[in-house]
Amino acid sequence: MPALLKALPCWKSNTLRELRKSHFAHVINYLKAYRLAVALLLNFGETSLKVR
Repeated sequence: MPALLKALPCWKSNTLRELRKSHFAHVINYLKAYRLAVALLLNFGETSLKVR
């Protein structure tokens, strides 16, 4: 199965001014638990796009 199809959608609709370390830790835990390599953590509360 292609890796693209192994994605696990996890939606949480909060708009924040900034993402905190705890948000990144939460995503890392999902990646490890589901053996995924890539995640998108999106925050629509920022005024511009930030990539980490």
